[in-house]
Amino acid sequence: MVVAFSLTILAGIYGQLEAESIKIDFNEASAGTANLFYLYRPDNERAKYALEGIKMFQALVEELDRENLKEWYDNLMELIPIYVFQWTSENPELKKVDHIPLFASMLSTLLKAVQ
Repeated sequence: MVVAFSLTILAGIYGQLEAESIKIDFNEASAGTANLFYLYRPDNERAKYALEGIKMFQALVEELDRENLKEWYDNLMELIPIYVFQWTSENPELKKVDHIPLFASMLSTLLKAVQ
């Protein structure tokens, strides 16, 4: 599920890039992202687990019409640009904000929802 969560974040970043006319190959980026979690596994295991994560992401996307999941997704999509903006902001107060607990909370919520 962590792979699916990461791919959801990637989809948010992809959407932001696309809105700014920056093109990346989402399928290639997804495969690379999914594989990162299993770098130290043998190739056959890495491919198996990465594909399972990609399938979980696809199932998650298919369920986005469910109200709770849609709200969760919308909240995550609001968090992503704020986090990315923090990288380039000159605002010292914004640079101090720790977004990691917010992402962790979003992942925790997702994990609880699928159990």
